[in-house]
Amino acid sequence: AVRASKAVGLEISGVDMIFRGDTPYVLEVNASPGFHGLLDATGVNAADAMVEYAVEKAKAGEPKRP
Repeated sequence: AVRASKAVGLEISGVDMIFRGDTPYVLEVNASPGFHGLLDATGVNAADAMVEYAVEKAKAGEPKRP
């Protein structure tokens, strides 16, 4: 999922995947994903994680504008 997101130039995305046996297949990468059910399914609060990530990037002075 991380490689698929980076391949299309996104730092934050939703990646839809399926598995056939142990092999993952990427179905699509969403630039504006919905995270309905993620908290219940994984215990991960995606909104909190994205805000924390954005704050850390801002503190580091990223992204830099020309």
